[in-house]
Amino acid sequence: MILEMDNCQLPEIVSERVPDGFRRQLKMKAAVLIPVILVSTRKFAGLNTLGSLLLLLSFAFLLGPKSYLTHMASPQRRLVTVSYLSALFATLYSSLWLKSTIFTLIAAIFQGFTLVWYVLSYVPGGERGLFFMTSLFTSFLRRSTTSTVLPI
Repeated sequence: MILEMDNCQLPEIVSERVPDGFRRQLKMKAAVLIPVILVSTRKFAGLNTLGSLLLLLSFAFLLGPKSYLTHMASPQRRLVTVSYLSALFATLYSSLWLKSTIFTLIAAIFQGFTLVWYVLSYVPGGERGLFFMTSLFTSFLRRSTTSTVLPI
C-alpha cells in the first residue's frame, strides 16, 4: 500500500519504520555522546558551538547575508538574536580561552535554553507558548502547599 504526502509517494512499510529507526538512532547517539560530554565537556561545547555557528552561516548563505542579518536585527527578533549570539560567544570564550569546565558547562546550558528560544521564535505562537510554560513552571515552584492544584 502506498501513502501520498505532498506529491511524494512512500511505501507504507517505510513510513511505519522510520520513527522507530530514528528513535534508535537518537538513543545510540546519546549513548555515545554522554561519555564525551562527561569526560571532555570543553571540547564538546566548543565543537557544538562551532556547529551552531556553521548552521547560522548556512542560513545566511541560503537567504543571503544581508537579508538574513536584517531579519535577525529586526525589532521583534533582536532580543532572541542577541541572547543566542551572546550564549554562543560565552560558550566559545569559556571553552577555548578560559578553559574552565564549570563556566563552559554553565554557558552550554544557557546556550541550550537560548537555542530552544531561538528555534521557537520561528514557530507561530512558539515564543508566547515558551513564556507561558516558563511562567507556569515558576509559579508551580513558588506556590505554597495551601494553594489549588490547578494553575488557574
